[in-house]
Parts: sequence; C-alpha cells; structure tokens
Amino acid sequence: SGFASYCVVNAGIINLTKTLSKELLSDGIKVNAIIPTVTNTDRFRKTFTKDEQMEVKKAGKLGTPEEVAEMVYGVILDSSKTGEIIIDPRVYIGTKA
Repeated sequence: SGFASYCVVNAGIINLTKTLSKELLSDGIKVNAIIPTVTNTDRFRKTFTKDEQMEVKKAGKLGTPEEVAEMVYGVILDSSKTGEIIIDPRVYIGTKA
C-alpha cells in the first residue's frame, strides 16, 4: 500500500522521457530514464517488512546503490541512447518476490 503516487510518477517519468527525447533531439540533448530494481536504501528498509525484505533478497532482486550508479554511467558512455527506458532485469514488481 502507499505506492499509487509512486507508480503514477514513474508512468509520468516514462512519458516525459519519451516526449523530451523527441523535442530536444534537434538541440543535441539526449534524454533517458533508468528504472533500477529494488535498491537496498533507507527507503527500502523503511517501506518493506522484514519478511518482504527477505523475499526480495532470496529472489536475487535486491540491488545496491553502486549498481544503479553503474547503470547511469553506462548510459552516459553510450552517447547513441535517447528516449530509452533502461530497466534493470531484476526489477521487482508486486508484493511477492
């Protein structure tokens, strides 16, 4: 519970990324979005119960801030990307791992 606004914002980010990438291409500006898996942060530890945290960990879905940074760095290095939504293949959706 409590994720409705989070989901709406993510949908908006995806649409904004696609739109801006087209609008700004002629100016040489590239726009991409990164959707990491559940990441081991303070928010993760505050949002999920201990049991849910264990499910995510057991399923191999828990990422680290360093992994997110690597995804960002990869997008920066690939100058051909624009309008891309880069999704970590381990993305956790739902309440079950």
